[in-house]
Amino acid sequence: MSTAQFRLVIQTGTGVIDVPVAPLSVASHQPVDPPKSTVRELNTAAWIVQAAYPARPSRGTTYIYGHACWRLTCAFNHLVNAGVGDTAEITTGQTTLAYRVDRIGLGSKTGTSLPDWAANSSVSDRIVLITCQYQPDGSSPNNLIVIAHLLP
Repeated sequence: MSTAQFRLVIQTGTGVIDVPVAPLSVASHQPVDPPKSTVRELNTAAWIVQAAYPARPSRGTTYIYGHACWRLTCAFNHLVNAGVGDTAEITTGQTTLAYRVDRIGLGSKTGTSLPDWAANSSVSDRIVLITCQYQPDGSSPNNLIVIAHLLP
């Protein structure tokens, strides 16, 4: 994964997620699995370059994936604590954009696409955050999906 393109900060009810976000190219209809060979990669989220870059106004939806790890510190470990109404900020070289979480749900990890409510990449001014959703037994059958829209 190359160097960070922007920074993502999410204020959840139980704390703050503050991670660099680096670009990741993914072939069409292929599962997204951000790099995870090093601690740095595990603690960096991945923006899918085929999707929109965060901007005001944006050209569509920005998709950001991050690892949540069972026994390691990873970029999106605490995304499970996000709630509707929480805020997220993306800081690029030019600006800081503020978003509000308005939907949280689950999607199957077995498919190569997101659920319909998260998959429409033409929706402007929104970010979709995706990570593993772990169960108490350590399994991860689903992805946690958090959607936030740009605040005026």
